[in-house]
Amino acid sequence: MNQPSKSSSKAGGSKSSKTKDEDDATLPSSQPSIPKLLGLARPESVALAIALVFMVAGEASGLITPLLVARAYDSLVDPDLPNEERMAEISRIMAIVLIVHAAGMLCSFIRSSIMAIAGERIVARLRNNLFSSILKQEIAFFDSHKSGELVSRLGSDTTLVQQATSSAVPEIILGVVKLVTCLAICFWISPELAGVTVGTTFGLFAVCVPFGTKIGKLSKVYQ
Repeated sequence: MNQPSKSSSKAGGSKSSKTKDEDDATLPSSQPSIPKLLGLARPESVALAIALVFMVAGEASGLITPLLVARAYDSLVDPDLPNEERMAEISRIMAIVLIVHAAGMLCSFIRSSIMAIAGERIVARLRNNLFSSILKQEIAFFDSHKSGELVSRLGSDTTLVQQATSSAVPEIILGVVKLVTCLAICFWISPELAGVTVGTTFGLFAVCVPFGTKIGKLSKVYQ
């Protein structure tokens, strides 16, 4: 008489455990967001801000160099300057170009060093937090998650987060600043030529975007 009750209790227990596993599987997971991603780099915000300043300085040296070379060329073709003054002016400008180029290389080196150190600190902190969270999980967690997957999370995925927080975001900010600066310099040198260049770029963009979208849809169909 007791045997059916045991089997029924086992069946009920297995059913409840399956229901619990199904409920755990259907629980909504926390989706990553940009504020959470930037929050990982918040302890290194001062270092990243300093690296961003050096990044802007290094890129500015590359934008100033063509303007200085243009001044040297103007001095070269200026008929009113005597030969001695012309050579002295060209030598002075080229010396400034070398100094600016060396300063830009130094700023780039300092920026790379600071960002590398900050990135390693971010990924080390993330790995420690993730490993501590894994150790706090129950045994059932390791039944549904393979050890290779967890190791991959500790290894490659944290490296991707490091690249996003310490490299991608500053590069995006620098790209925007560099684009605005280049457009300002182009319009300052020649508004007509800059207008033609920008108009041509937007025209090509308007033609290529629909074409690229159509190609993307066709590639998905034939995959």
